[in-house]
Amino acid sequence: MIFLLSLHSHLIKNEAEDKMGIPIDIGDRHFDSKAAAEKYLRCIIGKYKGDIVSDEADDAFLRAAVERHHNAREKVGPGIDFFFIDKGPNHSRDYCIYIYRIDDSIIDISYKKMITTPSKRDEALKAMRCEIKGQIMARRRNLGADPSHHLHHEPAFIILVEEFLRDRGLNLEEIDVANVPGSSSDKMFLDRDLAKEWSRYHEDKATLTLVDKVEHLRRARCRLDHRMM
Repeated sequence: MIFLLSLHSHLIKNEAEDKMGIPIDIGDRHFDSKAAAEKYLRCIIGKYKGDIVSDEADDAFLRAAVERHHNAREKVGPGIDFFFIDKGPNHSRDYCIYIYRIDDSIIDISYKKMITTPSKRDEALKAMRCEIKGQIMARRRNLGADPSHHLHHEPAFIILVEEFLRDRGLNLEEIDVANVPGSSSDKMFLDRDLAKEWSRYHEDKATLTLVDKVEHLRRARCRLDHRMM
């Protein structure tokens, strides 16, 4: 009975959140409500049924969405290579999102669990991405990147985040953030010393390499085809 009451309360809360139009930011994209974010994710699933997510913007969006999942570290595993859309597990007729990891393992992920109401953890993750945005852009320029290139991040961003915080005895919920002046969506650390520390850590630890998108997609399809045989 207690479980049913709790479940009922959770469902009412979710319905109320959708009606109130609580905004959600995923990566660089802003949604006025959870329902709008869910619709966008369903469009991505419909766009790539039975195929690899080939567009760089869609791939980047899904990577940012995965970070919002409460079991993001478990889902990412050793790192995301690419996403693909296929029938759900257990012979489901519905299509869902799959993560193809860099060690050739595969795991499905629920898109609905990527769009929960923004929490302090989500805001801190967004701030951590925003704090290194200039670094990423500079790296692309220095490498001579153009729109035909994909910038591969190794280790996975969420892995670097967790290692940085663990070394300092922190967790995402303990990081205080604020809006970047002049921006309605970008976030920044209130502790500017910690922000500088994170930026230096990312610069030292992250390996960013350019990959031709066409070649990356060709290799991804070959690996997926071999894995599914």
